[in-house]
Amino acid sequence: PWLDLPGLGFGVLVCSNGDAAGAQRAADKLADMVWERRHEFDPDLVELRQAIDVGLREQGTTVVADSGDAPSGGSAADNTSVLQALLDAGADRSDRRTYLTMCDADAAKVCAKAGVGTTLTLDVGHKVSRNDGKPLRIQCRVHSVSDGTFTMLDAGSRGVTIELGLTVVVSIGAIRMAIR
Repeated sequence: PWLDLPGLGFGVLVCSNGDAAGAQRAADKLADMVWERRHEFDPDLVELRQAIDVGLREQGTTVVADSGDAPSGGSAADNTSVLQALLDAGADRSDRRTYLTMCDADAAKVCAKAGVGTTLTLDVGHKVSRNDGKPLRIQCRVHSVSDGTFTMLDAGSRGVTIELGLTVVVSIGAIRMAIR
């Protein structure tokens, strides 16, 4: 949905053994099938505050993600909108834990230098995406500092070692944020 641009669309490639007309018919059929189902690809999204309210109120696990601010999609992953909305909703004062991530190497370095157990005032986010906002000033406590190396345990990637680099976990009340 973030790439819904006029110059971008769906493409069909069909390979055949010399039957160009048959390949064209197959490509046309596939393209028509996708076009007819195009609205099935629309994501089912809710407003951020509504998603946070559900997460703080309902039993079980609720995932609230700014999936448009993902480094795998080319973004800086340093937007503070979700963190600000969590604070506005009182997630830091909740009896439930909330977890999120932030890419902010400068903030991670400050936390690592301060050390585990230290409480500090920290400016996080928007160090790379400066045109989209400004850093958010938080009061937090450093819970852990690591080199960001871990081994995947899920079935699809079991045993794969990931190296994220300096990673810290801070708490803002009930909120836990991994910063790398």
